[in-house]
Amino acid sequence: MSREQLQQQLGLADRKSFSQAYLQAVLEQGLIEVTLPDKPQNKLQKYRLIAAGKAALLRIKHVGA
Repeated sequence: MSREQLQQQLGLADRKSFSQAYLQAVLEQGLIEVTLPDKPQNKLQKYRLIAAGKAALLRIKHVGA
């Protein structure tokens, strides 16, 4: 997903706070990865949920059920 798509899914409008508060946090925790790691500012950058992120998502869904 692109950053814009992620923001829409989460219902967050401000790009700067989204990037700082959410995107950087999940990247640092190793829950998602970038598709263009050598070009972090590229307008075509996308983000992909990895195994650790999928496991975390399953835990969250299980607790909420």
